[in-house]
Amino acid sequence: MRHILQNQPQPTIEQATPRLPIIASASLLITALLPAVAPFYASLYLDTLPDPNTPLITIPAFGPSAIVFLNLIAIIIAVFSIPLANRSGAKSFPLLNVFILIPIACLLYHATQSYDNALLASSWIAALTTALATLYLAQFQQVQKIIIAAFAALLIPYLLDSIWYLFVEQPLTVRTFIENEQAELLARGWEAGSTQHQLFLRRMQSPDALGSFGLSNVFGSILVTIILITTTLTLHALAQSNRKLARIIPLAIITLAGLFTLYYTHSKGALGVLPLGFLLLIAFFITSKKPFKSSKYLLTCLALAIVLFPFLLVIARGLLGAPETHEGERSLLFRYQYWLGSWNIYTDSITNILLGTGPDNFRFQYLIHKLPANPEDVISAHSIFIDYIATLGLAGILLTIAALSLIIKSIINFTQVLNTPEESQTSNPFTPRITLALATFIAALTLGLQFYITQPEQYADTAILWLISLIAFIATFFIITHALAIPTRIQSIALITAAVVILAHSQIEMTFFQFTSAPIAWLIITAAFASTIKPSKASRPKSNTRIALITTILLAITAIATFTLITRPINQYQTLLVNAESALHQRSYSRALDLLDKAAAEQPTANTAQKSRILVRSNIVLLYTQRNNKPSAIKYLNQAINNAQNYIIHAPGGAAPYRYLIQLYELANRENLLPNALNDSLHPATEAVNRSPYSLPDYLKLADIQYQLGDRTEAQNIYRHILSLNDQLYLDPGKQLTSNQLELVNSRLQFTPLEQ
Repeated sequence: MRHILQNQPQPTIEQATPRLPIIASASLLITALLPAVAPFYASLYLDTLPDPNTPLITIPAFGPSAIVFLNLIAIIIAVFSIPLANRSGAKSFPLLNVFILIPIACLLYHATQSYDNALLASSWIAALTTALATLYLAQFQQVQKIIIAAFAALLIPYLLDSIWYLFVEQPLTVRTFIENEQAELLARGWEAGSTQHQLFLRRMQSPDALGSFGLSNVFGSILVTIILITTTLTLHALAQSNRKLARIIPLAIITLAGLFTLYYTHSKGALGVLPLGFLLLIAFFITSKKPFKSSKYLLTCLALAIVLFPFLLVIARGLLGAPETHEGERSLLFRYQYWLGSWNIYTDSITNILLGTGPDNFRFQYLIHKLPANPEDVISAHSIFIDYIATLGLAGILLTIAALSLIIKSIINFTQVLNTPEESQTSNPFTPRITLALATFIAALTLGLQFYITQPEQYADTAILWLISLIAFIATFFIITHALAIPTRIQSIALITAAVVILAHSQIEMTFFQFTSAPIAWLIITAAFASTIKPSKASRPKSNTRIALITTILLAITAIATFTLITRPINQYQTLLVNAESALHQRSYSRALDLLDKAAAEQPTANTAQKSRILVRSNIVLLYTQRNNKPSAIKYLNQAINNAQNYIIHAPGGAAPYRYLIQLYELANRENLLPNALNDSLHPATEAVNRSPYSLPDYLKLADIQYQLGDRTEAQNIYRHILSLNDQLYLDPGKQLTSNQLELVNSRLQFTPLEQ
């Protein structure tokens, strides 16, 4: 360590970064990094009704309340960070501020439309406010260094977490499934040996590293971004005339850890863009050593080509057409189909063109507008620009322009100073002790909270791995921030390359959509741009201060609106759910129903309370029918039907509310509780297929109702349509009819009108 620390340059007046912006940056980083290391779930309670005979399971993850409070904290930190940075000399960018603030306003509008919109909008708002704050904070050299160090420090914890998952946890999951295979198949409604069964086994036995993101491709996107940052630092250390192994080896080990983890994500997209990132990195090193007249044009064109390459690749794949069997290439083809469906959504109404569908409502409209041949029901178009335009309309176009402008302008700014003398290397304004305290502070509020929330699952082995991860994080952060001398240009190269690659991979992935990764993604691309700006306290114009003040006021209003429209209502709703779950587990059904009714009134568009109170009342109906107490059964059945109809009125879309109503009428018909119940089920069954027109189960249900009502001709027409849809879904055999379903359809098609 002594060799690493020696010969550190002293900071000049221009270099010395004020401490308050550094502390603000560290706090903002924590809000972005915590979801990248700790599990955050959009739903924690009442996924299924609790069994009173078994202990109530506590899921070791942060839930929706934690998500919205963390997002609110990020917004509040941004409110204080911008004036702090501005007072220290950071420059303002009014047009960029406008292009980000307008989408924030659009997201606040969508947050009022549905519960799930509000939850996802909360994370997007936090991501965009983080971006605004980073535009100011990351202009300071030491803040850039802290951002780089914090990301690099994640690689060894990611490696250790992935090793445990791949070689211990996942094999245990496979063994548990095989030991309880029959019960699992029954619970999932699958036949032994069916296509769904075989595909599930294949996927389960070929595990991917997921990190805390739950999606290997999103994890791969974050990994490839960090790998390019550490590769930049490693190459710089190797290129020094006074190169020292004590500096090179730690960086090389960290980079190799990232590459190993990336390989085990099996993310083809992330592995594919990595060489493109290396190519851009080499171009940056060459032009920074020997700049030439057209450097900015070469680098800008290369960066844009890398960003657009995955997009064009998907278009080219789509134009080739679908393979003849499901064994052909489908990943890029499916994305092409997502995009065509997204275009259908966007052009469907003037409202969608102007305001978009909203972050979560995209999934409901996709069910209607997707291509018949596409077997997947997705929540996202899997492309940053298409996602933003489809979900936010004109505001999404502004975000698209902002993201591309940040990349282009960062490269132009970088190349404009290549012919000027290189500034002296950055130096830490903190002592080693304070730097270590800062590293520990960030680690404690990220990895420490990860350990706290996952503690119920921790064993001695995992606790040891976590402790190693914690030490590795602190050591890596300390070495990069305090022990390594990194020129400003190298920091800019690392961040710009990372920004280009994450934007490129996000052309075909959900990195900017996923609530756990969106803050990191926006932080990286805004830090890349800010790293090319030199703050100046002496020459700060008054307009610069006014813009920062206006932005701060608008973000303060955003914080108040977010708390009022999102944070408080969602927290109240979650409190009612957890209490209802506890009451159900204690068999206190009256109290549970009262709590669920209050939750449904609090958030009528949310699925959990609505479906849970329907299911609880359905179970009570069954209980009373078993006791031959028909009046009580009818009473609760009517209440459940009213609940389902209330859900239909308030639901933002989709067929789920109608399916619950169909099940209630089937129950009434089976137990002979209501007259004409089967006939009453026809309307919701028809509405279900209208809202999910490519769903085979919904069509099967509608055809079965028509068949039972005696309209065999109409039933046969629906069955023929089912066979046609079934043939179109060949790209995913798991979505096609099972052998039993196919046999039923064919047997009912054998009837003729004369046989009725």
